[in-house]
Order: sequence, then structure tokens, then C-alpha cells
Amino acid sequence: MPKKNINNDIDKIAETEDRYAEESFVFSPIDGGCSLVVAKFDGRDTLWTKSLEDNKEIEIKIKLSLSEGTIKVVHIDEDGDVITIIEYTGDNSTDGYVSKKVSLKKGLNRIKIVGYGCRNINLELLSSDFA
Repeated sequence: MPKKNINNDIDKIAETEDRYAEESFVFSPIDGGCSLVVAKFDGRDTLWTKSLEDNKEIEIKIKLSLSEGTIKVVHIDEDGDVITIIEYTGDNSTDGYVSKKVSLKKGLNRIKIVGYGCRNINLELLSSDFA
């Protein structure tokens, strides 16, 4: 049975639980961020969480490529609001790093990847605030 595309299902994305099917999933902390290399991916997975005492704006540098499918990196705040930071299909990818500003709210903040039919994902997320 094919996996259901949840890329636009805000309620599912905002859930605390991660649900995904993956093959050859390698997540690595790197200096100032994280690196992710995955052969196949469907679902949603949390890459970063942080609780804040005050609102804060951060800058995230993203390098992302994949050979097919649709993937996005999202921010989820304490209220369950989901904001897409960046989205790609197998037809496009970043050329080097792309910088994005993200407004974090007081309380719990999460960064997740959400993908459907993804193959050969290479992702790097960098920020001085990921420490």
C-alpha cells in the first residue's frame, strides 16, 4: 500500500510524534548544526528542538538536494503553528547554502523534515543557535 502524502497536512506535521519510513538514514551532528543523508524517506522527523524563555529570531543556513520526491523543512512553535522554511522537489536543489530567518516563539520550538517519495536526500542545517 503506498504511503499517504502528508506534506500539506498541518495537523499531522505538528504532532510531537515522528512517523517515517526510511532506508539508509544517517543523521550526524556537525559543527554548528546537523547533516542528514538518506537513501529513501517518507514521513516526518524532528531534527532539532529547543525551549525558549523569550521570542528570538535566528538565521539558518540550509543546503539541500534530492533526486526525486518532495521534501520540506518546517518550524513548529509551542502553539503547533507550522511554517515552511524551505521546500524542494527532485527538480530543484540549493546551489550551496541558502540563508533563511526563522522567528522562534517563547516555549517549545521544533525543526522537522517532512517528505514524500524522497530519494537520495543530502541535507545540512547550520545555525549558531543549534548549539
